[in-house]
Amino acid sequence: MLTIYPRYIKLVIEEDMVLEEIPEAFRMAIQVCRFNEINDALLVTSHPDRLQLRAGLRAALRTMMARAMMPPVRLALVGLKPEAVKAFQGLKELADDNSIPCEVFAEEEAGLAWLAKLGDGKVTAIR
Repeated sequence: MLTIYPRYIKLVIEEDMVLEEIPEAFRMAIQVCRFNEINDALLVTSHPDRLQLRAGLRAALRTMMARAMMPPVRLALVGLKPEAVKAFQGLKELADDNSIPCEVFAEEEAGLAWLAKLGDGKVTAIR
């Protein structure tokens, strides 16, 4: 599920998403950032399959970089379960290798605080 806020987007990668759906959801979220000039993306998941999650996200990021589709976006990756945190570490390594600001968190609030720290100090959500 993708939610757009004034300063960031939030993509929730559902637990029942399969390998084919994960990269498409990630690419769509990043393209929303690109077309709306949003610099911050919060990805949240408790997906149980670490390998599927990691493979899908890394494939999507590689594809976007190869096609020059990657906007200047900061990625806050929130793994709500240990498997998701481990999967996000693989994506963080790829992002770091390509100078994309990226951090992994175990709580959504920590990810939002990091994005706020990098921005102007404000991250607001519309409820």
